[in-house]
Amino acid sequence: MKLKYKILVFLLLVFIIWLIIIQYQTYKYPDKEEINKRLNYLEQVINEPLDSDSEIMLLGLESHEFMMFSYSFATYAFTNLAIKDSTYIERIIPVIKESIVKVLDSKIFHFYGIDEDFFRLDTLPDYSVLYMGHLNLMLGCYRLLSGDNTFSTLNDKISESLFLRYKKTSFLNLESIPRRYGYPITLSRWHP
Repeated sequence: MKLKYKILVFLLLVFIIWLIIIQYQTYKYPDKEEINKRLNYLEQVINEPLDSDSEIMLLGLESHEFMMFSYSFATYAFTNLAIKDSTYIERIIPVIKESIVKVLDSKIFHFYGIDEDFFRLDTLPDYSVLYMGHLNLMLGCYRLLSGDNTFSTLNDKISESLFLRYKKTSFLNLESIPRRYGYPITLSRWHP
């Protein structure tokens, strides 16, 4: 019994020491050289055409959501970087715009059951919350940084659509109903 008690006390002490060490660690923001390396890589990947051998399309073979997330999370990171350091704004705005253009390509959005010309509709059906939410945030980031109104109408339509859906929900939570060609998709058909 004493051995178990000693082991338990030892593990508890190690855990407490580990917590104390974590408390005093500080985050060090990457230097410009490291940031520029990452930006160079992301610019290269984002500017690649959506061919079958592009990095994004190959990543999509693992999961189609990874394609959308690659563009959207890069956009969020770029926006954060530009807000933190305004010297990056001019470099980042065209890359964010290209990310949006890629996400508006049917090679990306067809996985979410989105109609081909959805961005021309006056009101949007209940499309995938995952796709529409990420696209909307990307559009908002671009609008915030650039002041360009190219995507403002689409940004406003998606915001209104998501807000109206949100207001109708019982639990104030949006759920994504996957659609393909206007019909709900069962999970077995949704995931390859």
